[in-house]
Amino acid sequence: FSGNQIFPTEKWLNLVRKYNGYLPVRIKAVKEGTKIPTHNVLLKLESTDKEFPWIVGFLETLVLQLWYPVTVGTLSYHIKQNIKSYYEKSGCEDSYLGYILNDFGVRGTSSMESASIGGAAHLMIFDGSDNVPASDMIIKYYNTDAMYGKSIPATEHSICTMQGEEGELDVFKRVLDLYPTGIVACVSDSYNILKTCEQYWGTDLKTQILERNGTLVIRPDSGDPIATLKKVFSILFDKFGYTLNKKGFKVL
Repeated sequence: FSGNQIFPTEKWLNLVRKYNGYLPVRIKAVKEGTKIPTHNVLLKLESTDKEFPWIVGFLETLVLQLWYPVTVGTLSYHIKQNIKSYYEKSGCEDSYLGYILNDFGVRGTSSMESASIGGAAHLMIFDGSDNVPASDMIIKYYNTDAMYGKSIPATEHSICTMQGEEGELDVFKRVLDLYPTGIVACVSDSYNILKTCEQYWGTDLKTQILERNGTLVIRPDSGDPIATLKKVFSILFDKFGYTLNKKGFKVL
């Protein structure tokens, strides 16, 4: 394609011959993970050989894609600060703060590469993630065997509806039987979140829940978030009781 200038073949061949495939480029950048205000330079590219000044423009398109992980990391950071402020206002302990915003986002990305890059940026701020490509990317590019994204046993609607509405209670009991200790999460709005909290969790399975060495996470995944949560809390406070913390807020 060198004849119509779509790709400068000869220039690239000269670079290969002179540098054996390496690029004569110097990159100066803000240290990864640094919190800085807007309107700052994030990185600078320089050609170290006057024969190849065009290499900087060629690489510009690639490095400008940094906007994506930077945006994800920035958004996750500010969400975490917002949540933390409400933890402090309500007197909640923040031991679970790293898991309060979990990454379930692989299915919403444009590609597995996008999922891994955005998910890795999210894991700079939060610890909870079901985004396996993100952990794979961190292990590969940061030369570590540590699994960064941490998760828990959790159901989805396809599990809780597999026996129909009449079998929902049996599914819940099976989940508790399979996981007698630790944290386990159950999506509970497949049919009627209020009935589930009142009858299944609050009555039928109450003893088993209280005897577990761990925490049951009840997920009301639909409806108006404020109105639904108020009703759910009211039922659970009534069924399981509550204490008041030092700032006067109810703790289930």
